[in-house]
Amino acid sequence: MYPQLAIEAAAQSDVGRRRSHNEDSFAALPCVGLFMVADGLGGNAGGEVASRMAIEVVKGCFEEGEDLEETWPYGTATPHDRDEVRLVLSVRRANRAIYEASQRQEEVRGMATTFAGVLLGAGMAYIAHVGDSRVYRMRGGRLERLTRDHTLLEELLGDSDGAREAVQALSNRARTITRALGADENVDIESRVEATAPGDIFLVCSDGLWGPVPERRIAGILEAHRDLGFAAELLIDLANEHGGPDNVTCVLARLGGEAAAHAERAPAGTAPEAPAERAAPVVTADRNEASGAARRRPAPEAQPPKRQASPATAPDATAQAPVASAVSAPAPLASPAAGAAEPLSTSKPSAMQPKRKF
Repeated sequence: MYPQLAIEAAAQSDVGRRRSHNEDSFAALPCVGLFMVADGLGGNAGGEVASRMAIEVVKGCFEEGEDLEETWPYGTATPHDRDEVRLVLSVRRANRAIYEASQRQEEVRGMATTFAGVLLGAGMAYIAHVGDSRVYRMRGGRLERLTRDHTLLEELLGDSDGAREAVQALSNRARTITRALGADENVDIESRVEATAPGDIFLVCSDGLWGPVPERRIAGILEAHRDLGFAAELLIDLANEHGGPDNVTCVLARLGGEAAAHAERAPAGTAPEAPAERAAPVVTADRNEASGAARRRPAPEAQPPKRQASPATAPDATAQAPVASAVSAPAPLASPAAGAAEPLSTSKPSAMQPKRKF
């Protein structure tokens, strides 16, 4: 029996102010500790198909216990290693599925998607990403980015801030994506492992949020509002107030223990806030509203359609409002069956553990 994790979650997505079509997809699954965002590329039907496939394939690997048909020495591995590798192999399977569908179907030829996901386990967070969708962690009032964008700018300049600003000012190609799921038969998936603490908030989002909105504003909302559902709505509204240049999606997950942590930070004599009420434990959606402009090619300014609840894909579910949930989730652990496949390659820029190659 694995330890139980109390996870509260909320998710929200919007088409933005310059698009007529939403190619983002997402999933918030507190019951398995899995939170994901995919931002489709390719325009028209292609982007939405690719992002939806990425979410559904990875989700299926955890919910249905599918064999991942990969070779890996699980007998000598720790549970932590198994969880990290399962996440990475699930994303790899999604890449293959998108690429093969793209080759078979002319109408979605060339489709691809970014991906960012975090799997929360007992005391650990496992992160995997491709492209420029991001994972952040909010802890002790400080927002920290846990992923590195796979863009032309990041590849060329690394962490040189001065040169970064110069290239951004001179080039409109600075944010060109250099890695995406489905773009090729194989893809380098970047992963890392982080220790968690009670009260940690993880934010998974598309570039429609972090692009127009400064990180200090994102941190301010997460620090000021403990209601994750309300915080998610505010983040979407803030992106639209900053021009809403792209589809915008955010998924929030908070580990149990925030009430106690909040009480410790509160002034003496201040009563802790009541915990959020339980709600539906699953949010999974692809926000496709109407066909329109290709991603990253702004359409003429237009009044955005009214934001609606995202349709859930759980059985018997109907369209519902953004969901906040608090559930006890088992720490994730699943062992894929052994089989022949390409060797796993991961990169973990975490200070907590040395880089490893599987």
